[in-house]
Amino acid sequence: MRLQGAFAMVGAPVLVGLAEVQAISGAAMLTCLGLGSCVSVCVLDPVANVSGMAHIMLPTAFSETECNRPGTFADTGVAELIHSMEKLGGERLRMQCAVAGGASIRTSEHGQENRRCCCRSVEHLRFEVHGTRLRRQFRSDGHYGHRKRKGHCEHD
Repeated sequence: MRLQGAFAMVGAPVLVGLAEVQAISGAAMLTCLGLGSCVSVCVLDPVANVSGMAHIMLPTAFSETECNRPGTFADTGVAELIHSMEKLGGERLRMQCAVAGGASIRTSEHGQENRRCCCRSVEHLRFEVHGTRLRRQFRSDGHYGHRKRKGHCEHD
């Protein structure tokens, strides 16, 4: 998903692993590999030059157990990503978001539910999703800026 221009590698590459949340200040390439039914949520504050990515595995956290890795779930992972970016100087009102992944594996609709929950979590935090894409991997150089063409999240 490109919000503006081409994705050119800038700065050091950062691999965002399964159920991880990474937030950085300055130039770097954030990458999620092998998404499958997982979802990558990528957020940027272009003014503060802060970006972040979460590699989400499941739609919602289990209410009866403590969540040690908030990046595992859409509801806790997106909130943790935004909080981590705010600690680095990002402001929610300027943040832009793109969502990738969420493939349906065989007959399972698990990936689509992951993507829907990620989009709902982003919208619940009151900012827009600028694009969604079904991909196996997702990269962001944290430098793509704002594009007027807005994407959408599919809701059933």
